[in-house]
Amino acid sequence: MTSSGYDIGLYGQGLFDTDDDAQNRRALQDLSGSGFTGLVLFTLHVHPSGDLYLGDNVIARDGVVVYRWKDTQDPSFPALVRGLRAGGFRTVLFSIGFGGPPVPEDWQHIQDLLDDGKAGVLVANFKAVAQWTGVDGFDFDCEEDVRVGTIATMTTELVKVAPGGVVTYCPYDRTQWWIDCLAEVRRTRGTQLVRGLNLQVYGGADPREWISALTAAKDRTGVADPAAFLSAGQSVSPPADLTEEFADCGRAGLKAGFLWQYGSFELPARDYAKAVLAGLSERSRP
Repeated sequence: MTSSGYDIGLYGQGLFDTDDDAQNRRALQDLSGSGFTGLVLFTLHVHPSGDLYLGDNVIARDGVVVYRWKDTQDPSFPALVRGLRAGGFRTVLFSIGFGGPPVPEDWQHIQDLLDDGKAGVLVANFKAVAQWTGVDGFDFDCEEDVRVGTIATMTTELVKVAPGGVVTYCPYDRTQWWIDCLAEVRRTRGTQLVRGLNLQVYGGADPREWISALTAAKDRTGVADPAAFLSAGQSVSPPADLTEEFADCGRAGLKAGFLWQYGSFELPARDYAKAVLAGLSERSRP
């Protein structure tokens, strides 16, 4: 959280996924001290073999990091993550998946691997990536038609291997399905392992509807404070517009928001973080 008690998040598609060291350094400098407190690196893909890809490049295979720029990036990927922390980021995650059928089908591949008894290979790859990079955990962007149990199983497994033990979900629709996932985690583990939901408001999610649904499901999910469990996401737009958009989220009771995504910035990162914070904190405006 910021010193004012608000969490300001950001997704970064393709961020640091390059051997352009100068570009990586510029991004790190821009983000450091910007006011953003959380970053989701987008995205990890799961291939049918269980190999993990960061964007278009394989990053882990057979429990070993095989990233093509592992030994040539300067700063290295782990050093970039450490730099983010020094620059004020409290949480750094990797997103898993993107979109749905026909391609990519990351979560269908995950489900198939679990069904085929290959969970060990899959989890070993996630563990290798998490330990090498030093991220806190994973954000589940599942937009495919897989079973609730698949999400719950991966939640349990990845909480154990992530250095920070953080798992979040990133929904935009299927409210009841996601709540069922939370309930299944609670049922099987006796506690709620999921840190929170990153709502794709830009994709149609309504924070007030989610607060209402989570309130009704408190006994099943163990989520005691639905508003505190949610972070509202908006697409990048001019700061004045963002402030107005996030003010509505703040009036709904949220103290966390995020932007999709860093590659769309046309101004310094701090200008956008300031706009999000200004909006979320305008709770008293009618």
